[in-house]
Amino acid sequence: MKRLLLFVFFVLLSLSPGIAGGEISPEVKLPDANRIYTLNSTPPSMLSKAGRGWALFARENADWTATFNSVTNNPHRAWGKGIQIPGLNSISNENARFASQRIMDYLSEVLNLDPTDLRLLQAERVLGKWYYSWTQMYKGIEVLNSYTVARATADGRVFMFGSDYHPGLAVSVTPSLGIQAAREFAKAGLEGDPGSMDVAGGTLYILPLEYEHFNQYRLVYNFVVTTDPDHSWNTYVDAHDGRILWRYNLVRYFTSPDSPERTSNTISGRITADIFKTSYIMPGQNVPMPDMYVWVDGKIAITDSDGRFSVDVGSKTSVQVKTLLAGPYVRAIRADSLAAGGNASITVTATVGNEVKINWDISNSLGAERMVAYHVTAIRNAVRTLDPSAVTKDLDKQIPALVNINQECNASWNGKRLNFFKASARCGNTGEIADVIYHEYGHAINTFMYRARGRQGLRNGALSEATADITSNMMTDDHRIGIGFMKPSSPPNFGIIRDSKNDLVYPFDLAGQIHNDGMILTGAVWDTRQNIGLEVTRRLAHFVKYGTPDATNTGEAFADYFIEFLVADDDDGDLSNGTPHSDGIIPAFTRHGIPGSGILISHNPLRDQDIVAAPIKVSGSARAGFSIKPNALKVSELELVWTLDNGKNWYRKQLPFTTSTRFDGDFPGFLAGSIVRYYIEAKDNYGTISRLPSHAPDETFMFLVGFKQMVFDAQEKPNGWKRNPDRDDEAQTGKWVRTVPVGTKGADGKWVQPNTDHTPGLDGQKCWVTGNAPEGTGLGENDVDEGATTLQTINYDLTSYSLPVIRYWRWYTNNAGASPNQDYWVVKISSDGGITWKDVENTKVTSAKWTAQVVVVKDVVVPTDKVALRFIASDYDPQSLVEAAVDDFEILDVDPLLSVDETEATPGIFALEQNFPNPFNPSTNIRFSIPRRSFVSLKIYNSLGTIVLHPVKEYRDAGTYDVFIDASTLPSGIYYYTLTDGSNTTTKTMVLMK
Repeated sequence: MKRLLLFVFFVLLSLSPGIAGGEISPEVKLPDANRIYTLNSTPPSMLSKAGRGWALFARENADWTATFNSVTNNPHRAWGKGIQIPGLNSISNENARFASQRIMDYLSEVLNLDPTDLRLLQAERVLGKWYYSWTQMYKGIEVLNSYTVARATADGRVFMFGSDYHPGLAVSVTPSLGIQAAREFAKAGLEGDPGSMDVAGGTLYILPLEYEHFNQYRLVYNFVVTTDPDHSWNTYVDAHDGRILWRYNLVRYFTSPDSPERTSNTISGRITADIFKTSYIMPGQNVPMPDMYVWVDGKIAITDSDGRFSVDVGSKTSVQVKTLLAGPYVRAIRADSLAAGGNASITVTATVGNEVKINWDISNSLGAERMVAYHVTAIRNAVRTLDPSAVTKDLDKQIPALVNINQECNASWNGKRLNFFKASARCGNTGEIADVIYHEYGHAINTFMYRARGRQGLRNGALSEATADITSNMMTDDHRIGIGFMKPSSPPNFGIIRDSKNDLVYPFDLAGQIHNDGMILTGAVWDTRQNIGLEVTRRLAHFVKYGTPDATNTGEAFADYFIEFLVADDDDGDLSNGTPHSDGIIPAFTRHGIPGSGILISHNPLRDQDIVAAPIKVSGSARAGFSIKPNALKVSELELVWTLDNGKNWYRKQLPFTTSTRFDGDFPGFLAGSIVRYYIEAKDNYGTISRLPSHAPDETFMFLVGFKQMVFDAQEKPNGWKRNPDRDDEAQTGKWVRTVPVGTKGADGKWVQPNTDHTPGLDGQKCWVTGNAPEGTGLGENDVDEGATTLQTINYDLTSYSLPVIRYWRWYTNNAGASPNQDYWVVKISSDGGITWKDVENTKVTSAKWTAQVVVVKDVVVPTDKVALRFIASDYDPQSLVEAAVDDFEILDVDPLLSVDETEATPGIFALEQNFPNPFNPSTNIRFSIPRRSFVSLKIYNSLGTIVLHPVKEYRDAGTYDVFIDASTLPSGIYYYTLTDGSNTTTKTMVLMK
């Protein structure tokens, strides 16, 4: 045993923070956690078992719609008109289990699963509908995240189902690692003394690691490692090699005594309090305190909704009455109670026949004590009134609320109690802000409701924070969160930290921070509230939790929430015809990009072109990838967007459809020497925008027109490039080396260092990379550390080039460590052999893929015979994980054989086209052609004949041109635009409609 523990000790040292490459966060995400979620509505091939099952089902149920798991091909969620399950005419409490078997027997083929592998988790009736969920078992061990769900009407019609079942699962269930050793591995990477950590659990599970195109399966031990009151890490340890595969801060259950019974009355009284209905920055109010404990002569009573109580004291005429800021649902506790003389308490002498009046105010209690006592009780009563079923009975237990904690700017729910921090110079007392109290109580509701349905709590951080904010929004009917949280708290912001009235869209506004990402969903629900009203939205926002939407991937979690929101609203067991309020729900969610990419765009990026001054074909497809109601979601606009000057000016052109989904359009003719960056933008009928590439315009496709490759270096052979040319690099590891790269992956399954070079074909293997580590070692092994590492090219003679362009492919990551996005990737250019340098790249943005970068040399330096580039990757304190690579270095110049004279460049016509779009708001594009070099004037007049814009007034070569018009400063109306080239003049009309 000693030898085993010694071995574990050394392994823990190797896994703990402080290894080369910087500190590693205690949290370990699953591979799919940060992947951009795209709905897959394409059915699997008929040649597969899953495909055959769905095809047969869809043939008989044409009005059903589904999204599919891209790896298992199972329907992740499917919905439509309710299907009567054979032999099942009704579902009741008496036959609920029997019904679950009938449902699974019927759906097993379409879901490609074996019903005998399923264990029932949930079978309950909610708002007249039956909610079923199962989990997969493998040789007696539960498979995590493998839930199968179904929703059915009371008469036995299934109208929604889906499954993340893993068919063909095969994994060893005999652990190589003993439970005691695994228990020690579970502590790796956590702050604190391992000997003082509390480690509970040890259950074996099967954990699927879901990558974009494949799954892996691991046998794992599950432990809960508690390091302090606010950190209980739910940890999954590989049962074969001890690696931590998944870890997150866990919200846990708690228990407390039941409430005492109410009694009759003789001594009567009323308890009130001075509280803030909204926040300490608003005027206070005096209110009755319902559901508070009162001790009268040793007997306990509970105040009613008006704060009143009465107790029979028998023959006594005078007794002691004592009360605390505590009741059956909350107990306010001062974090500094000993120093402050204990928690707030009032004792008075009462006589029969005289009403006892007790008021909590600043003289006898803290503001935060009064606030949590009042507001926790208020939200508990609101939820139980909305949903009085036994399902929410856990809210009837007393929850401790700790106030005036000696920290600042936060609040929390740790699974046992609510925690609120004292005021500081930066932030208000969070126990004196009602919406913060409601938010934290929302976390408690999630804990109870998810655990009661067989889940391990709500795991997705963004969804958890969003639903807590939604709980607050629905309680206050206010879109703001944290009124008075930040100081100063003056108008118009009032110190808020989040706002559910927003325009955030998935995935464009994902920030990687769970509170901010959650606002995408809160925006959708708040817009729903605006569309269908508070009461209906409040009801749906609560009952959606019976469907336990959750996923490790945020996009998938939001999409599942959206479907369950509609399930909660459905009234006829048929989602294909919408729901009573779907006309208000669907636009609200779609506006925020939920459920995922509404419009799916497909396009093969264009390569470099040798077509000059002639249209360049652009083709692809665009379709609605998801819709609850047939044809409810459509492509309303599709545009090609491009720039010729690296984003200074953008041009747009509509892409026409040639079939229901295929588009075929073209770019205008470009002159030789053009560098075209472009993307495709689609807008659906709700106004939601989808782009390809998804992060456009920050990320675009790119091609060059009329260039010839003059130099190409695939980095396969020594080429004279120098590492550390000035001998002043500080980096201790991760130094540049030309070799075959050895890839490293993060916990999310994404490559941090590339596993292949960029050069296409079998001839390319090597590239420049910032150090290789032995295959299978950790991320921090031989990444860039403790400074910079520099790579410099040889000098290139560009004096004979007419328009020299340098293109290289590079890879850069700096976001995988505990201090992400702190370090710069820098590329510099010199025209004097390295004496002086100018930046061509200076960025902290990760691009964990091979990305082409283009440098137009004359835009930065004068092309000389001593042009060189430097590539610099660095990692300075705080240390993180930094990797970089460079490959396929090119120098190009305009091809003289593709340069055209004036007569060849155009069809030889003078033409002015209709602006597009038209009418427009506030911008449009005007295209014109001129047959020869001439002085060109393009003027725009208002209806009075006054020139309002003069966008072109210069000599231009023969060719076709697009001019971007920004009319944001002009009023609505009819305008005229006139083109003149000295010999010809023409005028057209356009309409600005704001």
